[in-house]
Amino acid sequence: MSKIIRLLFLALPLLFSLPLSAAESGQPVKAQIYSEETAVQPGRPFWVAVRLDIDEGWHAYWKNPGDAGFASSIDWQLPEGFEAEEIRWPTPERIEAGEGINYGYHDAVTLLTKVTPPDTIKEGEEIEIDADLTWLVCSDTSCLPGSQPLSLTLKTTADTPEINADAAAVFSDVREKLPSEHRKARAKANDRAIELELTGFDRSFDHAYFYPEMSGVVRDVDEIAVNTSESGYVFRLPVDEEADSSGQALKGLLVLKNSSGGQIDAIEVSAPVLGEGEEVAMAGGSSSAMEPSALQFQGGFFWALLLAFAGGAILNLMPCVLPVISLKIFSFVKMAGESRWKVAKHGLLFTLGVLVSFWTLAGVLISLQAYGQMVGWGFQLQEPIFVALLAALLFVFGLSLFGLFEVGTMFSSWAGQKESDAKQGSGGAASAFMSGVLATAVATPCTGPFLGSALGFAMTLSAPLSLMIFTSIALGMSFPYLLISAYPPLIRFLPKPGKWMVTFKEFLGFCMIATTLWLVWVFGAQTGYDALFTLLSAFLILSVACWIYGKWASPMQKRPVRIAALTIALLIGVFGFYEVVRSSAQDFPSDELVAMADVPSGERNIRSWEPFSKQRLEELKKQGKPVFIDFTAKWCLICQTNHKVLENQEVADEMARRGVVKMLADWTKKNPEISEELRKFGRSSVPLYILYGTDGKTAILPQVLTPDTILDYLGTIEE
Repeated sequence: MSKIIRLLFLALPLLFSLPLSAAESGQPVKAQIYSEETAVQPGRPFWVAVRLDIDEGWHAYWKNPGDAGFASSIDWQLPEGFEAEEIRWPTPERIEAGEGINYGYHDAVTLLTKVTPPDTIKEGEEIEIDADLTWLVCSDTSCLPGSQPLSLTLKTTADTPEINADAAAVFSDVREKLPSEHRKARAKANDRAIELELTGFDRSFDHAYFYPEMSGVVRDVDEIAVNTSESGYVFRLPVDEEADSSGQALKGLLVLKNSSGGQIDAIEVSAPVLGEGEEVAMAGGSSSAMEPSALQFQGGFFWALLLAFAGGAILNLMPCVLPVISLKIFSFVKMAGESRWKVAKHGLLFTLGVLVSFWTLAGVLISLQAYGQMVGWGFQLQEPIFVALLAALLFVFGLSLFGLFEVGTMFSSWAGQKESDAKQGSGGAASAFMSGVLATAVATPCTGPFLGSALGFAMTLSAPLSLMIFTSIALGMSFPYLLISAYPPLIRFLPKPGKWMVTFKEFLGFCMIATTLWLVWVFGAQTGYDALFTLLSAFLILSVACWIYGKWASPMQKRPVRIAALTIALLIGVFGFYEVVRSSAQDFPSDELVAMADVPSGERNIRSWEPFSKQRLEELKKQGKPVFIDFTAKWCLICQTNHKVLENQEVADEMARRGVVKMLADWTKKNPEISEELRKFGRSSVPLYILYGTDGKTAILPQVLTPDTILDYLGTIEE
């Protein structure tokens, strides 16, 4: 409440005053802009500095102003093709303001920005760099906002530009105040604090302080506690009482000072915060280190790439992907004897379809997280409309495999191709590409071994590195088909074409229908009975459209008949897909009903599983009760297989004997609380199985469960 009151008092003068330029308002700020070089060379980055000279008794603010205030900002207006990077901020001061703490600058502050010109600018051309600078400065009694336009004109040159002697002191001074970097930093949430460990750091100091880049995670204290470790130092940063820091990134400055208060060093820190649990119980014993998945790949980025590749390859074995993959293999069988280039082209287009789909998913995922949305792997299947449309697509595809209609035949006829050409492969280049897209769409709900940890790690990285993880998954998934297409002689190990292919194609049709039924089941859990009935009615309408198209729109019919049939089928099909979309907006049950509907049933009582609640979990941990959490979703087929293991009578009896409280974290629909808990363990996908012991130890079980595995982990619980 005190923070809110302080912010209101700060806001009052801002509400009744407009930002004025320094000259108009007599502000205690003078701003200037400098270029480090006297000219601009095409393609050569150069540094620009904006300096604010501040009168005595006033201060400006850092990028995290603290309990009140706002940071200075620069709005660049650059010529076309020029790019400006983010501001490099010098180390701020810790400013006490009553009960609050601010971070800012007295006397002066210089903001550095790197500007990169394009290669296309011409020699002798004048370049104008404009910037709108805004700031807030405060004294002990008042605050004044302000703004000022700044401009800089430079000429272009083909030679290496000279250093601007008039500005050399400005740049050297600010560089001395920039924080240093230490890349070997690890952070872990532990007992209402974040333990920041710097390995390979041996500088001596007397006092340590931490200036957080973002408010609401680390609580400001006069001084932070420091312990030594075998490889460096461990700094203990207290967190806000209501903050859940695990799964977030710790960003800020670690400021070290000597006994007289002089600054020794300021270190820029950026590290993902690992979840709580000082020790993780291991089957058959205990360990002081968490499993690799919980530590988010201490083995390094390239190890994560390798596991992502392996996880992508294993996706091909998932039941939800097998029907689509079987069709791809089927197309390779049909292409036996074709030219090497044609086979290679098929494999490359399939791989491209997978890559584009994974890049699209990664881009959406990264964008949503950048805007604060708690989403994870398979997030699109948390949307009923996506589930309904995917189910309808697979249903129509299944009907085509039964021979109700042929995909691509009419288009091939229009192009003047032979019937045999139309039926080669999966229907041509477009079909090969779309096979990769479809395989990715149905693969994302599955999180095979190795993949869950790699995805969780990817969510803690920058966008380019995260995209590399997703690319590795895509390449792993498409690798078998890329290998066959690159070495066509491998096709001879596949069965030769024959009449069996017709039967096999029809068998794949049943597989497609089975996958459709699974998606309908997921859709029913997300919506309700009325929506489910509407979706099934839409399937009936689509089947009629497919029947009309297959019976009267084939090239064997007369042209007027084909046109009429195509028109009618198209109209009915559009109406069918309209009903599919409409079904996703009907009769959504409560989250609690959805959660309880997914509880593994059988001989055990459905009420033996509690819906996941973070508050309830904390209560049980304080009481010293063991807790087993099943992070699951209906669209996760591995989860459904593991549910059968969790229904094992011996497992259920052992849990009951040890008094284990079983909690179900159902992620079938969006649930921010479950998303945050997953991120706490470095995951962005399901399944995940967590066992809390009576002594506070945390065990992360494997993604593929067996009764013996669960019993082994239960055996580590102290009775």
